[in-house]
Amino acid sequence: MAGTYQSRMTSKGQVTVPAALRKELGLQPGDRVEFVQENGTIRVRKAESIVMKLAGSVKTPPGQEHWTSDQIREFMEIEIARDVLQRGRMIDDEE
Repeated sequence: MAGTYQSRMTSKGQVTVPAALRKELGLQPGDRVEFVQENGTIRVRKAESIVMKLAGSVKTPPGQEHWTSDQIREFMEIEIARDVLQRGRMIDDEE
């Protein structure tokens, strides 16, 4: 849906994405959005999870070749969370 839409920025820098654009982009409450600056313009798009961006760059764990993309995403998100928690513990240990 091509068009021009307006929204007012609050003092906190918040902007409401017009309903028609939310629907077209498939945005739901809690979704993340990306702001892409190019040649003096800003594009807004639904942000992909880092796991989905990396899809295909990581091999499926051995014996799990039958996993669906959702199962792989969930597995990767859990592994990333474990890694973040472990790194946090390492930082705490250094202090």
